[in-house]
Amino acid sequence: MRAGALMASGTPRALQKLVPGVVLEVQARPLHAAQNALRELPGVREVQVFGDRLHLFADAALPEGALQRQLAAHDIPLGSMRAIQPTMEDVFMFLQRSAEASVTQEA
Repeated sequence: MRAGALMASGTPRALQKLVPGVVLEVQARPLHAAQNALRELPGVREVQVFGDRLHLFADAALPEGALQRQLAAHDIPLGSMRAIQPTMEDVFMFLQRSAEASVTQEA
């Protein structure tokens, strides 16, 4: 729901498929510095804090080495990285961003 309107409906699996590309769960400290560093990588659409980890949304799979090099350039060690299915929160945030982008383009 957004402003009283239904943004999408379906099974959780169908809603997860609405999120394009890949989602990577990344563990790195300090969290916000890692978030900012990873946003600079080509092909990365968004990096969000999700608890004590980051969810990185990319157009395509990124090699672990690319993430390690990017973080190392900012003196941040990579703890772990793995591809995951988008959570329902990830889907909601994607739909929110898409709706906001549509409103901005219409203005």
